[in-house]
Amino acid sequence: MNSVIESLKEACKNENGVLALINVDNFGLFNDIYGRKCGDLVIRKCVEFINKATEGDDIKASLGGDEFVVFAKDLKDKGELVAMTAYINEKLVYYVTDLVGEDNTVSLGVSTGAVMVPEYGDDYEKLFDKADKALSVAKQMGNHGCSFYESVIPEENLFNDMNQLTEKLDEDKELRGAMWLDSVYFGIVYRYIRRYLQTYGVDAAKMLVTMDLTADNIGKEHYHQMVKEFGKVIVATLRRSDVVFQSKSNQFFLLLPGMTSENIDKLVQRLERKFHESGLDNAMDINIKYELIISKKEDEI
Repeated sequence: MNSVIESLKEACKNENGVLALINVDNFGLFNDIYGRKCGDLVIRKCVEFINKATEGDDIKASLGGDEFVVFAKDLKDKGELVAMTAYINEKLVYYVTDLVGEDNTVSLGVSTGAVMVPEYGDDYEKLFDKADKALSVAKQMGNHGCSFYESVIPEENLFNDMNQLTEKLDEDKELRGAMWLDSVYFGIVYRYIRRYLQTYGVDAAKMLVTMDLTADNIGKEHYHQMVKEFGKVIVATLRRSDVVFQSKSNQFFLLLPGMTSENIDKLVQRLERKFHESGLDNAMDINIKYELIISKKEDEI
C-alpha cells in the first residue's frame, strides 16, 4: 500500500491527469442485509470493473472497505470519467441482481469525486482532499454520479469563462424537480431567498416532512436509507424553484418560494399520496407541518 501511495504522489507531482476517489454507495446497508460474504464479492467485482474501465498504466488502489483511488494519466476529458462511473454502475446493477436476486432493496452503485491535475495543484494530500470534497458533492446529489472539484474562478478570468459558465447553466436547466442541498449551501440559498421574498413581496412556505419508524424488524441504517429514498421522491415531486435540505436523519426541510395558501394543502396531499404509494406506510409514519411566509415589499413596510 505504501508503494502505491508513493506512486500516486509521484504521479500527482509529475503527470497530467485526474485523481479520483470512488466510493461504493450504500455498501454498509447492503452488508447488513445480505451479509459480509456478499459484500466481499461486491468489492472484488468493483476492483474488476475499475480495472476494466481504466488504462493499464493508470494507478489504482483500494483504500480499505468500500473506497478506491485512481490516478488516470493524461485524462483531459471529464466525460470519460463520467462514462467510467456509469459503466461501473451498469455492471454493478447486473452483478448484484444475479448475486441476490431481482428483489434487491438496496440501491448499490458507486459515486466518484475527482480533481484535475495539475490544474488544481501537484501535492497528493491536497489533491486528495479536493477529490474528497467533490465526492461529497456527488453523494449529496443523490449517489451513483460523478463530480469534479472546482475552486473559485479568479476575477480576471470571469469574462473569458462566461460562455463556458453559461453553457453549464443551460445544461443544468434540463434537471427536473427541486434542488437538494447540504447544510452549507442550503443556508446560503435560504438567506438569499428570504431577502428576495422581502424585497419583492413574494409569498412562500416552509415545510417539515418527518418520518418515524413504526416497524420493529427494520434496522437503523435501513430506516435511514428508506428516508433518503423518499427524499428523492420529494425532490421529484416539487418544482425546480423549490429547495430541500435533510435537516435530520428522518426529516426534510423544504423552502417553497411562490407557494400560496391555495396550493400548499394540495402539495401536502400529493406528498402523503406518494408516501402511501411507495409502501413506506407499512414501516413508517409521515408527519408534514408547514408555515406560510407572507411577505411585504420593502417600500411598503
